[in-house]
Amino acid sequence: MIRANNMYVREGFTIQEVAKICNVKPVTVRAWISRHEISSTKVNNRRYISERQIADFRSEEHTSELQSR
Repeated sequence: MIRANNMYVREGFTIQEVAKICNVKPVTVRAWISRHEISSTKVNNRRYISERQIADFRSEEHTSELQSR
């Protein structure tokens, strides 16, 4: 658990972990974040992506893109 905005939140997946899950390079995950295609939470200068954020991302337009890899 990490503390953010006076709340304790469960640490999510790092960019590198999401890249492995989605079978892409970390730079691709960073691009998705920059383009607001996937949500992330910044805590202590690190980005984390929750299971829910990954599920939401996969359920949207990227489902076919991820399945084709």
